[in-house]
Amino acid sequence: ADCANAKRSTLYLVTSILCLIAAMCGITSGICFIALRDLDSSSRNIYPNGTTTLYDFSFMMEWASNSLCILEGFIFLCLLKMDYNDITETGKYNSFM
Repeated sequence: ADCANAKRSTLYLVTSILCLIAAMCGITSGICFIALRDLDSSSRNIYPNGTTTLYDFSFMMEWASNSLCILEGFIFLCLLKMDYNDITETGKYNSFM
């Protein structure tokens, strides 16, 4: 096996799946945060006195998913630049040469 050259199709697939998962986690944590905040500020007194509601997990999940989305966006840009260099600049796939 040629370990020096990683297959770019696999990188595209893994990156797109991770981007999808990160976006879904971001949406889920945003919905959870809004729901918890609304429950906490409602006048129905769902929580007994002295009960604390923490949003740390929701914030942590939101920041992690957003960071992954940004990182994967840069990975996509690098992969596109590599493909552009391979196809356009080097002329490897030019049939007129």
